[in-house]
Parts: sequence; structure tokens; C-alpha cells
Amino acid sequence: MTQCSIGRYVPTHGCMPEVATESDLGLADAYINGWCSFADKKEGLLNLFLIFIANRDAPKSSSNVVSKRGWWTPMLLTAGLASAKYFLRHTSRKNSVTRTRRNISQHYDLGNDFFSLFLDKTMTYSCGIFKREDESLEESQIRKLNLLIDKAKVERDHYVLDIGSGWGSLAIQVVKQTGCKYTGITLSEEQLKYAQGKVKEAGLEKRYLFFRLVSKHFHVFILIT
Repeated sequence: MTQCSIGRYVPTHGCMPEVATESDLGLADAYINGWCSFADKKEGLLNLFLIFIANRDAPKSSSNVVSKRGWWTPMLLTAGLASAKYFLRHTSRKNSVTRTRRNISQHYDLGNDFFSLFLDKTMTYSCGIFKREDESLEESQIRKLNLLIDKAKVERDHYVLDIGSGWGSLAIQVVKQTGCKYTGITLSEEQLKYAQGKVKEAGLEKRYLFFRLVSKHFHVFILIT
């Protein structure tokens, strides 16, 4: 196994509470806010994540830890605090249409150019299905879309509703394959503009509708998470 070292890791007073109560997101926030840093500016953060991956894949010995220390280990205590914090935060929120639209906009309206930096040409924002290690991300995404269409048994005379239509990858694929009537629901202005542009490029405008809210009957419902 290749060894890696993070050299010198320098946390400040704000780092550890953030990591203890927010876990991986806490570490990200602490790094962004400058509450922790590395002596090796180029590979320090990379090596830390390589250590995380190595620990994840290493044989687990949690049962031995529990038998020696009991259930109240530092790890379980901080995990419990984080869970309680997220539970209280979640239950205090009222999920209205306005709040949902704002949350969606804050994430997906960061800009299509930004998302294109790490997504493939299909702009599919969910896990692909790989059959080989050397496959491209685009190949895995197209395989996933084809599998979804096949499992949903979409036919030409079907009306299909896609909840959270994203950048339109499923929209184009399902209509090209089956000739169905497609309706997508989205709250993201940026995704909507991109999807409409791609549909127009493909010459399939007559078989598409994109809405924020919809009220009609459909044969097939698809939701990709």
C-alpha cells in the first residue's frame, strides 16, 4: 500500500468543534474558512483524503473498541451530537414552495459553466452505472438513462413526467428512444434554460414541456436521485 503523510496539520480553535458537530461538512467549512491548514499546500489536503479512503477500506475493528471502552467512545459521542443537531435543524424547518425554490436556486443556479467543469456532456447530476473501470463518465450515464427507460417500460403513446428534470439528459434520451410525450418539472432557472436549448438543438421541441408546477394525468413518473 502506498504511504502518504499530511506533514503538519494546523487546526485552530474553530476547527475541532466544527468537525465534531458537522462531520465531513464541518471539515470542509473549517478548511474554507481558514480554520485549518497544511504545511504542504499542494498535496496536504489530497493526502488527508487518501488517509480517509484508506481508513474507510481498512478492516473494521469497532467491536474491539466497544468492548474495551464501552459505547461512550469519543467517536460515538460526537456522532450523536451531530445527529441531534441535524434532527433539530430539520424539524424546525417548514418546507414551503418558496423555501424549496430558494434552496434549489442557491445550489443549481450557480451557473451551468460551473457544473460543466465536473459533469460529462450529458450534464447528468447523479451516479452513473459502470461496467468497466476504464469507461468514461458519459458512457456510464447513458447506460443508466437507458436502463431507467427500459425499466419504466415507456411507450410511444405514453405521457411521461420527470420530477426534477435537471439539464434535460433524460428528456432527450427518452423521447429519442420512444417518441413519448415528455413533461419535466424544475425550479431551477439555469437548468430550465439549458434543457430548453438542448431540446431545441435536437429538434424535439414539439414533444417537450417544462413546468414549475403541473396538474394533468401521466402514464409514467420518473424521479432520479
